[in-house]
Amino acid sequence: MCHGTGPGGGMQFWSNLEAELELGRYVWLAMVVSNTRHSPGTWGARMFVSQTGEMQGTIGGGSMEVELVSQAREAIRQRQAPQIETLVHRKSGEGKKSGMICAGEQTNLTMVLGPEHLGTISDLALLELEDRPGVLRIDSDGCFEVEMTSQDRPLFSLDIQAESWAYSERIFQWKRIAIMGGGHCGLALSEVMNRLGYVVSIFDTRANLPTIQDNLWARWLEVVPDYADAAGKLNYAPFTHVVVMTTDMAGDIEALWGVWKSGRPFPYVGVMGSAAKIRKIRQTLIERGVSEEFLDSLRAPIGLKMKSNRPEEIAISVAAEILQLRDTLFDEVKWPEAAQT
Repeated sequence: MCHGTGPGGGMQFWSNLEAELELGRYVWLAMVVSNTRHSPGTWGARMFVSQTGEMQGTIGGGSMEVELVSQAREAIRQRQAPQIETLVHRKSGEGKKSGMICAGEQTNLTMVLGPEHLGTISDLALLELEDRPGVLRIDSDGCFEVEMTSQDRPLFSLDIQAESWAYSERIFQWKRIAIMGGGHCGLALSEVMNRLGYVVSIFDTRANLPTIQDNLWARWLEVVPDYADAAGKLNYAPFTHVVVMTTDMAGDIEALWGVWKSGRPFPYVGVMGSAAKIRKIRQTLIERGVSEEFLDSLRAPIGLKMKSNRPEEIAISVAAEILQLRDTLFDEVKWPEAAQT
């Protein structure tokens, strides 16, 4: 599969941080390492502030982030060691207040990075460039290292023991979508899903399609001779949503046939179309031997029920359904409820 023109899923964070360190600048890094429901900052969110004030990312915004950013320059001056702090987003009750009242709580890890960290940051930048998984480890004793490993590790782990703590995070973008069809709807959906942090892969059978050439949002683009070949080319199937929106019913059928034939555990497979078209697709797939189990799991027609005719409206409908199902499809990303005080 070839690289697309877009970074995909925020895939330039570590590369941009690496560039700051290569210029000899110190950088303040903040990461959300734990959160409960309703928290504006969620696990995996991260941001940095460089010595010159350059910023990227967010850990939840609002007055909390404004206050933390205001402390970044002093933290850089003092070469702040790694530390964690839990903030609660409410006015009353126990715990340090964030200044926000949206409920929930989050634990932030902050530290200052310098030349001694460049090797590890370069490893992280390489992982995001090549779309490969690894594990980042940080602890209160000064450990800051990356292990190149498989995506089978837990998404994150935070262990706090008295005054010491250890954090590990799977550096791997688990939010992924494969779009079968690179036309106007595929282009619109690419943009929406990229902005939501998803790694986008596009497949089409047409080599010089303008909407593929104009696609700035896909991480991966591939022209295939037959849509039936597409599913077998995807990496990380257990994390990948498959959305079928080719130019015609024949293309949709081949794409779905390929998904089923691959036998791979895609968590979500959906196809765009009217009720009449969906009936014909299902009947054809039944005649070709596709299992009832697969057909019953199919999201068809795809997206939330709404009157959506324009590509941009269809994209919002599909994205909303994917987000709505996220907790159901991925148990390990469910957030606990905050303690009531």
